[in-house]
Amino acid sequence: MVKRFFGIALSGLLISGCAFNTDLTIGTDGSVTGTVGFAIPKSVFPKVTSVEQWSDILRQNNVTSPTPDPTPTESAVAPVCLPGEDLLKSQWTYVCEFTGLDVSFLTSETLNFSNIKFARSGNSVTISTGTTSPSSGLPIPVDSMGIKGLSLAEYKSSITIPGVCSTESTSGVTIEEGLAPNTQKVSFASDTDSTESLSVTCVMDSLVSPPTASGVTLSIIPGDDNNGAAPGQIILRAEVTPAESGRVTFFDGETSLGDSNVEDGKASLVVSSESGSHEFRAEFAATDWWKHDSGEVRRTISLKSFTIKSKPVIKGFNKIGTLVKVTGGTISPKPAKISYVWLRNGLPIQAATKSTYKVTSRDRGKRLSVQLTFKGTDTLAKFIVLPVKTK
Repeated sequence: MVKRFFGIALSGLLISGCAFNTDLTIGTDGSVTGTVGFAIPKSVFPKVTSVEQWSDILRQNNVTSPTPDPTPTESAVAPVCLPGEDLLKSQWTYVCEFTGLDVSFLTSETLNFSNIKFARSGNSVTISTGTTSPSSGLPIPVDSMGIKGLSLAEYKSSITIPGVCSTESTSGVTIEEGLAPNTQKVSFASDTDSTESLSVTCVMDSLVSPPTASGVTLSIIPGDDNNGAAPGQIILRAEVTPAESGRVTFFDGETSLGDSNVEDGKASLVVSSESGSHEFRAEFAATDWWKHDSGEVRRTISLKSFTIKSKPVIKGFNKIGTLVKVTGGTISPKPAKISYVWLRNGLPIQAATKSTYKVTSRDRGKRLSVQLTFKGTDTLAKFIVLPVKTK
C-alpha cells in the first residue's frame, strides 16, 4: 500500500537520519499554528548541491502544498510549504508552516502527519499514535515517508495544547510546560526500535469552550437480500445525535470491522458474522472534534442462527392454471417472518411474493422455484430454494 504525504508517493528503504517532524500549537479557540515537515541527509543525494536542485527532486515526486480540507475559517491562512537547507545538520528539508488553521484539518485525509489521532470527550482531548507496523517496527507505515525508494527512520511530533496532560506510561512520551501560559507540550518520539502505540490525555482549562455532546445508538439488522445485505450478513447502524459530520468505526470486541462516514446522522456497515455472543461497539469521531464530542456505544448480543429440522414442501405441479403452495416445514427458532420470491429460470417473477403462485402460460417450458427467507430478531437470516415439480 502506498500512502501520500503532501502528494509524495512514498515507499522503500529505511535510511538513517531521515526524519519527519511536527511542532504544532492548538489554541483555546481550536486554531492551529506551527510546522510540519521532513529532513533527508545530503549524503542521500550526493549530486544535489543547491536548494534549486532539491526543489527539482520534490517536483519530480509531485510534492505540493497541502490544501486545507475542510475549508479553513476566514481567519485561517493556508499552509506555506517550502524546500530548504539545514547547513548545521547537512540536510535537505521540506517544511510547511501553519498559521491559524482550523483544528479539524489535523484529522483530515489531506494531511497525514506521523499517524497522530485526536479525539475530544467533554473537557479531555486524547492524543495518540497508531500501532506499530509489523513490517517496519515503526508506529507509522514504512511506506508513508520517503522519496524514490527511501523511507524515514524516525519521527518526532510535538503538540502544545491548552490544559494539563498526563500519561500512565512515559516511554516515548515527554510532557513539559508549553511556551504559552496554561499550556503543556506533549512530544512523541519513535524509531525502528519502537513497538507500542502511545497515548496522552489532556484536561482542558476553563478558557476552552465545552464541546457539544454527541450521543450514539447502535442497532444490529440481519441481512435479508432486501436491505443491502445478504442472509448471513448483518448491518451495523449507528445514529449520532445531534447529526454532526464525522466517521464511525465499528468493532466486534477489540477487532475493528471497518468505518463509515456519517450522513444525515447515520452510519452503516455491512459485515459477515457468525452466530454466538458478540460485543459490538461503535465509536464516533466528529470532523470538528474540537467543538463536538466523540461518542461511543456498546451492545452485547447473542446472534442466533436458524436450523431447518424439516424442509417446507410445495403442493402442486408446474402446469398452466395450477395453484402451487408452500406448506409445512419445521424451523428453529420459529421465524418472526418468512418472505417468498417465486423464480422463473432462476429470476424473480414480478409481484410473485406470496406463499402461493398460479402457473401461467409464461411458465410453459420454464423451471419454476421459490426462494424462502427466514427472518427473526437477533437471528441471522437464512434462505432456501424449493423447485416446483413438473407433472
